[in-house]
Amino acid sequence: MNMGGTVVDVENVTKIYPNGVVANRGVSLKVCNGEIVCLVGPNGAGKTTLIRQIMGLLRPTSGRVRVLGVDPFREQHVVRKNVGYVPQAPLTFPAHRVSEVLEYVVDLAGEKRARVYELLELLDLEDVRSALGYQLSLGQRKLLLIAMALAKNPAVLVMDEPTAFVDIIRKRVVWEIISKLKSQNKTVLLVSHDVEEVKRLCDRVYVMFSGRVVYSGGITDVSKLGGVELRIYTSSPSEVAKKIRHGVTRVQGNTLLASYTTLSEALKDLSSLADLPTNGLEFKLVLEYPSITSTLLSIADEGRGNGV
Repeated sequence: MNMGGTVVDVENVTKIYPNGVVANRGVSLKVCNGEIVCLVGPNGAGKTTLIRQIMGLLRPTSGRVRVLGVDPFREQHVVRKNVGYVPQAPLTFPAHRVSEVLEYVVDLAGEKRARVYELLELLDLEDVRSALGYQLSLGQRKLLLIAMALAKNPAVLVMDEPTAFVDIIRKRVVWEIISKLKSQNKTVLLVSHDVEEVKRLCDRVYVMFSGRVVYSGGITDVSKLGGVELRIYTSSPSEVAKKIRHGVTRVQGNTLLASYTTLSEALKDLSSLADLPTNGLEFKLVLEYPSITSTLLSIADEGRGNGV
């Protein structure tokens, strides 16, 4: 079993369900030891299917998956021992108390019972330790799933929307926990729709759209894509778009977005827009460095345009 170098290795994986739905199309992805990698993309992009294949819960139709050097589908014992998994859905254990669930998982992992108290305190679950599963909020259920994943002190954590349903205060607690895992040389593969989460935590990001990886790179590289963005709010975006000569445009409702490699290019188009007749044409300009949200949307749009 390989505990160094590449920890998660996905090569050209395609998953076709029995009903003919193609969830993944030639996906390749790598996560190295001590790295936090994020997988982002719109709903239905194939992220959760990919995660389930990495966990060995689904067998790929074609391609190759290796986790810690082994096939996770064939060698589930390696996954169970070394990989912590936080599923997307906030599952519950309705007839069991929070402390009982954690005691069971800790015992199964061969850890000391003191680990239960550490996790209760770490994830701010002390106040609900005696609560039954059905009494927990959705956020508390998700925190319990994170505690269960951490219980066995895994080498690898696979987290599918770990802070969904979690309030902002506890969300920051989870972010701190994930950050500390990296300092402990743990490996994390994180699926998220939370832009702030991605920016704070991730070393690298993979963007999925329609079952394919359409972009991969460092998170700082993603933030720099497009350079500068001109955001124009107007009742006639098509008319204003005719004045854009140096940027790449796209329309979202009554908003025209123009992306530029450099600030100077954006300023050139701003000069052109100053010549537009004001009679019957109202618009408001915002010049900004693009958010990661708009950048990822641009990547997804590009993938759609390329027939992905």
